[in-house]
Amino acid sequence: MLRRRPGRGHGGLDCARRNVPHGHTHLSDLYGDLPAPLRGRIDVVAANAPYVPTDHLSLMPPEAREHEPPVALDGGADGVDLHRRIAAGAPDWLAAGGALMIETSPAQVPLTVAAMRDAGLRTDVVTDEEIGGCVVSGVRSAERE
Repeated sequence: MLRRRPGRGHGGLDCARRNVPHGHTHLSDLYGDLPAPLRGRIDVVAANAPYVPTDHLSLMPPEAREHEPPVALDGGADGVDLHRRIAAGAPDWLAAGGALMIETSPAQVPLTVAAMRDAGLRTDVVTDEEIGGCVVSGVRSAERE
């Protein structure tokens, strides 16, 4: 699942295709354009979705503010608007035992965890103290309802 940045090509999709030459890649706005036969069959959804709160965009380093479109940075009022949408749709698409992984910041971890738990996913957080990066994972129950 990749979101296309306005005015740019499909660099992320091209990169995924190079790195997963024997797998399947799809370009979609969240889950909207994924092929229906994938419903309930996806093992991993990885998202690097925007997580900067709207009122913090002006505080970002110039290299981010000046070279990235706002849609690539703006996570809404609390930074997790898109995380909530991704988490809410994930259970319909994940296979039993499948995982959703979303990069976020330490400040947004509790909100991203809550979004995944609200979607019925079992959560875990992995933090890289050296770079300050965080990933919240949510795993679908091993049994499909």
